[in-house]
Amino acid sequence: MIAYLRGYLIGRFDTMVTVDVGGVGYGLYLCDKDLINSTVSADQQVVFWVHTYYSQDQLKLYGFISRSDRDLFVFLLALPAVGPKLALAILARLSAEELASAVQQGHLHVLRSVDGIGHKKAQTLMIELQARDTALLALMQASSETDIKLSSPQAPGSNKHQKIFEDVHSALTHLGVSPSQATQATQKALVEGQIEMGFEHVFKQALSHLGPS
Repeated sequence: MIAYLRGYLIGRFDTMVTVDVGGVGYGLYLCDKDLINSTVSADQQVVFWVHTYYSQDQLKLYGFISRSDRDLFVFLLALPAVGPKLALAILARLSAEELASAVQQGHLHVLRSVDGIGHKKAQTLMIELQARDTALLALMQASSETDIKLSSPQAPGSNKHQKIFEDVHSALTHLGVSPSQATQATQKALVEGQIEMGFEHVFKQALSHLGPS
């Protein structure tokens, strides 16, 4: 089983990226929020946590920047009503905390906010998730305690990058921005190559990427 891949990003097509690892190209399918980070220079390493998905006639690799996202993806795939496409759509819209909160409170509108989920689908998913709420809460707790981001595609191994990401993300959430929106806005700001300008500049850029609530 492939747990993670470290290599160089050499191509991107639609929702897939190609990572060169020791001369072998691996095609990874990513969710939208991780695709935001997939534009890097050829001399920068990227690292993705990986899940190998087997279907009747296909084998696909799905890559994730954080282990918690990979683990949530695997959890969602265990639901009868969820396949890889829908699991990625859920990850792109909701954090584990937001999903767990919606399940606990029975908020169908949160599930319906995900692309591809209508009212009937949301009802089915809610029933399946509520039947597994203990496992979902355990997964969320484990993720918050042990999540390891091997590196960030924008600046692999950069402590400065990680520090600014965490500071900006924390500042946004303290302003009432949801964790998933804060993640996407911060990632977009960092992708624009503004990290050398420091926290204040990246924070302002992240704010500019927040859509109307």
